[in-house]
Amino acid sequence: MLLKGFFTENKWLRLAAKIFTGLCVAGIVASLICDLAVNKRLGWSLIVLSAAVFAWLCAMPALVLSRFREPVTLAAVSVLLTPYLMALERILNGDWFSPVALPVALTGVAVMWAVWAILRFARVNIWYKSALFVLFGNILSVLSNVRVNVYLGEPLFRISDVISVLACFAVSALLCVIGYGKPFTDKPKKVSEDAEGVTDLVKLDRE
Repeated sequence: MLLKGFFTENKWLRLAAKIFTGLCVAGIVASLICDLAVNKRLGWSLIVLSAAVFAWLCAMPALVLSRFREPVTLAAVSVLLTPYLMALERILNGDWFSPVALPVALTGVAVMWAVWAILRFARVNIWYKSALFVLFGNILSVLSNVRVNVYLGEPLFRISDVISVLACFAVSALLCVIGYGKPFTDKPKKVSEDAEGVTDLVKLDRE
């Protein structure tokens, strides 16, 4: 009873959770059967299994919880990403987890939390938020590419990397220009459910 208020009563979200669960189970079962039938042992199907379990555990909070969906989902990704990558390395008999996957994963998790905090708490309009979102995505891309290039023994930056970085900065600057002069903070708008006869098919039951 104490946990009842934490789970959604929205029938569409509950249906989506059931469908997603069914798809994950179907994918796992099909891959295991095919792998055993063709190779007589478990091989590539373990990649499907680990990916499906990871996706299911990370997606469920967003589908079944009635509150704290975003932070719980991000927490699930933060906790499960490292074990998932370690499992992949073991399945593939690789040696890339510590030098590449771990630093990239930790950077990605930090950026995700930063973006969520900006979207959730920053008292700025949507244009500035979008600019910051693009900027943080650019930072993640640069750091990830540098780490991978160092591991592969390639130049830190390529022409394509430089062009991508400049393009992201240009987009961020353009978004800031568009947002300049507009109300600095977004004010909540009251929307009538029957306005123009249009209602949302799915309502997130936030309390």
